[in-house]
Amino acid sequence: MVQDFFWVYLSFSELGVWRFACYNKETTVSFDKGKEYIQATCVNMDLQKHIHLCYDRLDELISTSENSHDDIINSIPRKQPGFDSIIDQTINLSQQYINTNLDIIRDSNREKYITPQNYLTIKCGTTKAFTEETVYAQIQGISHFLEENYIIVSHEELFRYNFIFRDVINSENIVIKVTLQNKTTQEIIILFYKKMFFHKLELTSPIPGITPQMQTNFNRTINEISVEGSEHFAVILVIPSTSQCLNNSLYSEYIHLGVFICKPFDYTKHIKDSKTACTKDYSYISYRYRNIFPIKNITQPQINEKASVIGGKRSKQKYKQSRKSRKSRKSKKSKKSKKSKKYKKV
Repeated sequence: MVQDFFWVYLSFSELGVWRFACYNKETTVSFDKGKEYIQATCVNMDLQKHIHLCYDRLDELISTSENSHDDIINSIPRKQPGFDSIIDQTINLSQQYINTNLDIIRDSNREKYITPQNYLTIKCGTTKAFTEETVYAQIQGISHFLEENYIIVSHEELFRYNFIFRDVINSENIVIKVTLQNKTTQEIIILFYKKMFFHKLELTSPIPGITPQMQTNFNRTINEISVEGSEHFAVILVIPSTSQCLNNSLYSEYIHLGVFICKPFDYTKHIKDSKTACTKDYSYISYRYRNIFPIKNITQPQINEKASVIGGKRSKQKYKQSRKSRKSRKSKKSKKSKKSKKYKKV
């Protein structure tokens, strides 16, 4: 069957990562995640960039955040006209579409391994059965394995975008591609991760079903993770260099690395400690990934000129400025007119 269309949906817990949409009609509670919770349905990264670019320019958008960096585009908030209907509409998939794509999503042959199996006992979304110390130890174990066996060949920024998480956090996302080579076999693998900056959004009205005390607890977490200048990280995909893009946008192969690959936020019910909850359903977990290879070795990703265009009015000079310079730009910006930024349809 030659597929001429496919559906994708936004992952809110991954802050705007696009995922392949397919479900089993007998259990249509949620989209199927496949063999590997994070990677099995991750849409090709070039397509991710293209979709973000198109959505940002569908219509004239207004950025109301005074904290947004000058050089990062502002993705359509979920409540913008037209966006709700596209994302929230009921998708009635044909049985042929379901049969074909569920087989691909669940195909164990797509899953490749480079680490010993005992490194992979914990997966993202299954950490509730383990202590936080055990989860952290496994992440660090995989990090050490990669650092001992691979070298960084190159790294580059692919694209930037903004995403509003549950109306409480604006996340500025930078997607970075890292090429790694095995020191012994010379085999190449590709790792994609996100660098994120969070900005707290002020609630305009109480959230239904949330008590003032609950909101106070949520605000505590949000305040802690949205400190000006603080950086957050998440590895979202690792593939062999031989992995190809299938005709439904999925990768033909991905590398299973357990909990090393995860989302910035996870369902609170999936984790043992809910002290980092920031909404009724979600807790922040990116603190686990602050010091892992290769992220800790990369301070300034090389700049992809095409990414600069998509990133919106960004230059090498701006990108290389330090956090102090970023604050200086923010200070200058506050002296300008309070008019919102506008992005026009092209």
